[in-house]
Amino acid sequence: MTLTEKDNIMKATMMHARKGYSYFVSGVWFVSIVRQIVLTGGNIAESAFLIATLWVIINAVAHTLLTWFMPLQMIELFNYLAVISFSALPELIIIPVIITCFTHWSSAVKHRDKTAMIWGTLYSIPTAFFLVMTILAITTFVSTGGSHFVPADGMQLVIRCLSGWMYAVVNMLFDHLGKPHYDSIIGGLNRELTMLKDKFNLEITELKNRHTSVIDGLNESLTSEIAEVKSENAKLKTNLDAQLKLALSAGLNAADTGVEPLYQMYPSIEKEWIMTNKKSVSLDEIIKVTGINKRRVTNARIRKTGRNDALYFVSSVLDWLNSQIKEDTNQHYLRVVEG
Repeated sequence: MTLTEKDNIMKATMMHARKGYSYFVSGVWFVSIVRQIVLTGGNIAESAFLIATLWVIINAVAHTLLTWFMPLQMIELFNYLAVISFSALPELIIIPVIITCFTHWSSAVKHRDKTAMIWGTLYSIPTAFFLVMTILAITTFVSTGGSHFVPADGMQLVIRCLSGWMYAVVNMLFDHLGKPHYDSIIGGLNRELTMLKDKFNLEITELKNRHTSVIDGLNESLTSEIAEVKSENAKLKTNLDAQLKLALSAGLNAADTGVEPLYQMYPSIEKEWIMTNKKSVSLDEIIKVTGINKRRVTNARIRKTGRNDALYFVSSVLDWLNSQIKEDTNQHYLRVVEG
C-alpha cells in the first residue's frame, strides 16, 4: 500500500468519524427514529386496525371457542394489544392522515373533482375523531397531573375502535377505487401535457421555418437591390468619366488654339485690352480687369516691359491666365475622378 493510499484511507476515516459524531451529538438519530416510527405506523395502521377489529369481533362472539385453544392469559394479551392498537395508532398516524385529507380536499377544490371531495369527506370523519380523541387524552392527562389515564373501556374506547375501523375500511377502499380514479386523471393530464408540448414544438418549428423563409426572401431582395444600385453607380460613373474627359479635352483644345475660354472667364479683357490693341498694362489694370487679388498677380510669372517696371506685357498676362485656366481644369478633373 502506497503512502497516498494510506492518506486517502485516513482522510475517509476521519470524514466518517466527523459525520458520525455530528449525527449523534446533534440528535439527528433521534429525529430519524421518530420519523421511522411514524412512517411504520402509517404503513401498518390499516392492517393493524383490521386485525384488531377482527380479534375483537371473534372474542366477542366466540369467546368460549377461543378458550378451547388458547389460555386466558393469552386472550387477555391479545385484548390489550387490540386496545393499544386502537388507542396508540391514531396518535401515531394523525399527521399523515391530516396530510391525506388536505391532499384530497385540495384536489377537489382546484379541479372541482366530486370524487376527490367524497374521498376527502370519508377521510375527514375518522381524522376528526382521531384529532379530538388525541386532544382529549392529552388535556385530561395534563389537567389531572398524570393521575387520570385514558380508560381502556367505555365510550372513548368505542369511538377509538370505530374510528380506527372506519379509517382502515376507507383506506382499503381507496386503494381499490380511489387510486385508479386519480391515476386516470393523472394519465389524462399527462396526455394533455404531451399534446400541448407537441403543439408547442410544432408551432415553434413553423415559426422558425417562417422566420427563415422571410429572412431568405429579404436577403435575396436586398442582394438584388444592392446589385442594381452598384450597376447603376458603375454606369453613372462611366458616363460621368466620359463626359468629363470630353469636356476636359474640348476645354484644353480650345485653350491651345484660341482665347475663347479666356474671354468667357474674363470678358473684360477683349474690350479693354484686345480691341484697344494694348501692349502693356499696369498692376492695377490687371486686378481690375481679371478680379484676381493683388498678391496672386504679384507672385505670378509675368514679364515686365523693359522701359517701365510698373507695366506688364499684355501677351505675357494672357499666357499666364491661360496657364491658370489649364491648371484649374486639370485639378478639377482629378478631384472628380478620385472622388
